[in-house]
Amino acid sequence: MTADYDLVVLGGTIEGRKAARQAASYGARIALVEPPGLFLLNQRRRYLLQALQQVTRGHQAQAVSRWFAARSVDRSIDKSIDRAIDGHAGWNWGTFLEWGAIATETQNPELSVAAMSAGGIDVVLEMPEQLSQKSIVTTRSRRIKARAVLAAFGLSPDVFKPLLTATQLPKTVMVWGGGVRSLLWAEALAQIGATVTLQTAVVLPGWDEGVRGLVRSQLTQSGVTVLDPADVNLAGVSSAGANLANANSDRAECTLFFGTEQPALTLPRFAYRQSHRRRNGQSSAPFLSVNRKLQVGKSRLFAWGPIVEGHRDIVVTDCDISTVVQNALFLPTRQLRLNQLVKAGGRFAMAGLTQAQAVHRYGDRVRVWQANRSNGADLSRVTPLPSYCQLVCVGRRLVGVHLVGDRAADCILVLSTYLNQPIAKLCNALPPASTQTLLSLVHTAASQYRQTQWKTGRWKRDWSENWFNWRRSR
Repeated sequence: MTADYDLVVLGGTIEGRKAARQAASYGARIALVEPPGLFLLNQRRRYLLQALQQVTRGHQAQAVSRWFAARSVDRSIDKSIDRAIDGHAGWNWGTFLEWGAIATETQNPELSVAAMSAGGIDVVLEMPEQLSQKSIVTTRSRRIKARAVLAAFGLSPDVFKPLLTATQLPKTVMVWGGGVRSLLWAEALAQIGATVTLQTAVVLPGWDEGVRGLVRSQLTQSGVTVLDPADVNLAGVSSAGANLANANSDRAECTLFFGTEQPALTLPRFAYRQSHRRRNGQSSAPFLSVNRKLQVGKSRLFAWGPIVEGHRDIVVTDCDISTVVQNALFLPTRQLRLNQLVKAGGRFAMAGLTQAQAVHRYGDRVRVWQANRSNGADLSRVTPLPSYCQLVCVGRRLVGVHLVGDRAADCILVLSTYLNQPIAKLCNALPPASTQTLLSLVHTAASQYRQTQWKTGRWKRDWSENWFNWRRSR
């Protein structure tokens, strides 16, 4: 079969457009097929969350600065600031939505439809209607033959419609789900003045217990009410828990169902043959299973991002995009360690194995090094938030990094490159430049390994003492 394209990207996310651009840079012929408006909705959601977080941080710092500044002569200014910082009525929700729409249109111009088309990518803004096992994508007006297909359409943005269509900031919000996105939105809306209830059995399932406990306490501190996991039983939700949840849902002006998120598109049955599992007689959600080459079974269908089963919270890095694109275009020889991917949510992040996973796999060879800081000297917030770092090692080899603190999501991308390497290499690469940065906390935790090597009874200490005794005796 003669293919029209080397690769068809089923997009709708920023990762999908980046993958298409990178594939085109190799000289391949690329088609990007996107449902109309899906990319813009995802971008609006992204920038709306960014706006809430940035404005909250700015007003937190503004509240601190008022402690040290002389009182304003015009008390009306102080009162307006008080209302904006402390109250629900001080925010103009329409301005948040307008700013998000403007940012969506103006940011990342290299990923616009015009720029993609100018770069030689055939952009088809139509809903994919069919996908065959022979990599033929059919839309309303096109039948596109390709050598490979990359699914990078992400999750449906429908969960955000109550926020994007609201005329004012909802006073009460119910958030369902304990994943990264659920927590980020719950915290942002609570800090902006909404009364937020988070309904979840587990906060950050699959994460390290120390991170989960600290994040849960910080959510409570920010004003989020977390419903007790005891309200959920094996049969679903107990009668008491159901009454409480239904009552809160009825009272809430806005409900965000992150716990039931679905992929933005549904692919043909052949793509799910290895993905579908039957639970209680019903099929599971249509998420895809991939191998370490990010390949769905043995087909020429590749997939990456939150549509992959069990990876809704992953951060898709440029390295991940490069891996899946090269496997789709050339021979699929590049592999990822799926159990060591990066997960991040602003102030909390992880890469690699948790302590429990490492102990289950390696037993008593596991060593854990921790460091924390209260951040009591932080003047950027009214109530400083503590920082935390945990490094999980097998012998001298680093297998897991877990962070809570400012810029954790940025730091983890650097630290993840040291996984499966000696922890001493990480310690040497991160000099303690500043005692207030999260990286300095990582350096403190990593230095504990080096210090233990010189404890009394360890071979290095015994060897060095014998050396000094011998030298003094000469």
